Amino acid sequence: MTYDFALEPIVATALSSVRVLAMLVTAPMFREQGLPGRLRTSLALMIAMFMVPPGSESVDWREWSGLEVAGVIAVEMGIGMMIGIVSYYVFVGFWMLGDFVSTQGGLSAARVVDPSSGVSSTALARMFNGFGLIVFLALDGHHELIRLLAITFEELPLGLRSPDLTAYLALAHAGSVIFEIAARLAAPITVAIFVQNVATGVLSKSLQQLNLMVVQLPLHIGIVLLIIGFGAPELIDGLRDMLEMSSSRVLAVVLGEV
Repeated sequence: MTYDFALEPIVATALSSVRVLAMLVTAPMFREQGLPGRLRTSLALMIAMFMVPPGSESVDWREWSGLEVAGVIAVEMGIGMMIGIVSYYVFVGFWMLGDFVSTQGGLSAARVVDPSSGVSSTALARMFNGFGLIVFLALDGHHELIRLLAITFEELPLGLRSPDLTAYLALAHAGSVIFEIAARLAAPITVAIFVQNVATGVLSKSLQQLNLMVVQLPLHIGIVLLIIGFGAPELIDGLRDMLEMSSSRVLAVVLGEV
């Protein structure tokens, strides 16, 4: 009896750490390949140790079968991954924004392998993602993710409740934020490139002796760099607004309120 009583907090912490680890593996900043797996696992156990809500030790895990234990682990992984994936949607939008602007500005051919994610991306995509991470840390976003995780332990207790089907549908629906971010933030550059294309076409027809199409690509690159340079404060404000809205979206998706 004493032996089982001593095991209860250990089992509760171990099961809770599954949810925390799943979030750390998929959430922005924590998912970077440069973060060692041992450190991520140790961090998950430490967070779970302090985050296990009162009453979790009273879960009657001794009555569970092997299939039920596997089901609880799967549910905990699903909840943690939902938090991490929805919060990472914003950064995927930043990557798409960089690729879209690079294509519009003629910089898409210069692609490099990002060592943090292991995928090929443009320089602008890495720059926008870096700006997003800086703003994310400035807004204390990493602590906000842990706070949201603590709320899920209150709303979805360990081993007692799993997300509704609407939560998984909301997870798929929340993917639209990727295109929303890319379209909103890339709109000024898209309009500027369109105006420049129209002006170049009109001048080429009017002054056919001048081969203006030769300078079209340098003009694209120059316009993109000028807009990013002069519009950097507004860009940072846009990134901040997107990240601030992300917190409420994450909680709404996990609880199936979208």
